[in-house]
Amino acid sequence: MKQPAHRIVRELFGEKNIVSSLPGILFLGSLIFLFFSLLKGFDGGIVEMHGFRQTQTAITVRYLLKGGPWLAYETPVLGPPWSIPFEFPLYQWLVALTAYTGLFPIEQAGRVVGILFFLSTFYPFYKILRTLSLTRGAAYLVLSLYCLSPQYLFWSRTFMIESTALSMSMYYLWFSVRGDAHRHSPGKSILMLSGLAVTGSLAAAVKITTFFPFWTASFALFLGRWLKSAEGERRRERSRLLPPIQFLIAAFLIPLAALLLWTSYSDALKSLNPLAQTLTSSALKEWNFGTLSQRLAPVTWRVFFSRTLTDLIGNRWLLAAAALSALFCSRDRRTTFFVLLSLFILPLLTFTNLYVIHNYYAYANGVFLIAAIGVASSGLLESKSTLRRAAGGLLACSVIAFSVHHYLTSFYPLQGMTPGPSAVKNEIGLLTKDSDVIVVFSDDWSSEIPYYLERRAVMFGSNDLASPSFQKTRQNLQGYRIGAIIFTNTADLSGNFVRNALSQFGFSDAYVHIFSTMAVYYNPDTLFR
Repeated sequence: MKQPAHRIVRELFGEKNIVSSLPGILFLGSLIFLFFSLLKGFDGGIVEMHGFRQTQTAITVRYLLKGGPWLAYETPVLGPPWSIPFEFPLYQWLVALTAYTGLFPIEQAGRVVGILFFLSTFYPFYKILRTLSLTRGAAYLVLSLYCLSPQYLFWSRTFMIESTALSMSMYYLWFSVRGDAHRHSPGKSILMLSGLAVTGSLAAAVKITTFFPFWTASFALFLGRWLKSAEGERRRERSRLLPPIQFLIAAFLIPLAALLLWTSYSDALKSLNPLAQTLTSSALKEWNFGTLSQRLAPVTWRVFFSRTLTDLIGNRWLLAAAALSALFCSRDRRTTFFVLLSLFILPLLTFTNLYVIHNYYAYANGVFLIAAIGVASSGLLESKSTLRRAAGGLLACSVIAFSVHHYLTSFYPLQGMTPGPSAVKNEIGLLTKDSDVIVVFSDDWSSEIPYYLERRAVMFGSNDLASPSFQKTRQNLQGYRIGAIIFTNTADLSGNFVRNALSQFGFSDAYVHIFSTMAVYYNPDTLFR
């Protein structure tokens, strides 16, 4: 039944007085700020920050639209065979379908899908907060902090899988929280369990590092319910629960199976590529998890303290203020605060190196920190003490002010930065064919060059000429025309390395054009074909 407008307004703002309406007003204001911030640079390029990762995702979408396989999707940066899958391509599929409609170019389609996934997290986040015994106003306060977090304002609009993984994880946790909500309705229980299995499987396969703290939270809920059922009136308590074995299968075993199947499949595809064998899950174990010495190093925690906290809440010292505030809250709020804080810290301890190297990884667990701060602030705001209410309001206002300031000074100017190699792109378009492969010698295998030059590529390192993987890749290139060879280090183009590399591909007499960032050697028959 359609609700009258005045009832919807009362649900959002409350119906007592202007003070009780403030959280709703704040949330609406945050949404407006979010909307305008997402528009900045919407039509710009995708190399504002971590262009390596954004273009890696975007180049996959481009080749999906060109008719490439949708499961063993191509990321043509390391030579044939071109498939080197990492994440399950849910985000890429949806971006490709959006771009296929013709409503948006690829880059804008990627932004639209990412933004929509981010917005989709608001509903389950609100519902989860309410199950933590937060009032409606407290939940709106947390959502406002979430809206205004620099981390989410910036990364939600990038060409990345972060918001997709977060959305699936958030819905998974919401289904977990509602584990006993439909105990008297078998049909609804089946739907809930199905939703739990589907969202959990997708979240695990899309990005396990994002899913991990939500999986942990769900397991803690399951364990708590199970232990509680063993106390006192066992039969009556157990009748309130879904059959534990069903929940266990849907919440943990099926997502685990999905993760293992996808990892095995993607590793098998990577192992077929001579240059991608170092990118399998086993080969990247230390890269993903880091080392014990890294976890214990003060520099690691300085990065987390100064960069991660600032990107999430605007100022690193606000966490200390929130922890102090939590000590003056009720016991339940204090417990909730430290549980949420633990869920925030857990991924830092588990995937330490990834969180040190990539600042966008905090997108996954930052929601727990923001929720914890909201819990502490609202706990004081609901106190009968005027001093505590003032302290809670000051904490919330400080987080908002510092977050907006940090976003406007550190992230907002980056939005919409356009890529640089337009002159190179134009020349490559004229002097090579669409079907050509370009060979790039660089310090890394970033997808930025092949993405913006719109050519398949093989990215070699500076020490690869004598390696078996180089020779095997060169053999795999038989049947492909090498349109150009690019060197990103232009300091010593007359050295032996450059001469040897060119001779390996028969480019000894190639025409060269030296740009500010790279030297491009064209196939010797380019000017005469």
